[in-house]
Amino acid sequence: MGMVKVRFFGRFAEEIARSVEMPIECGMTVAGLREALASRFGADQLLGARVLAAVDDRIVHDDLVLLSGQAVDLLAPLSGG
Repeated sequence: MGMVKVRFFGRFAEEIARSVEMPIECGMTVAGLREALASRFGADQLLGARVLAAVDDRIVHDDLVLLSGQAVDLLAPLSGG
């Protein structure tokens, strides 16, 4: 088991936290991390299709396998007119 630092942006930073340390299991993907975070914080909005994830400052797909020590950013969808 390892740890990743998760940083939240946009409305997620206001609704959840600015950042948290989160344990990950071997083979955990970005999708699995999003599910674990949604469960931990009661934040189903993290599961939305328009949520962007970046790992070590690069936008990634949900099937990316995470490694201990990585930084994961979750960006809330933007709204506007």
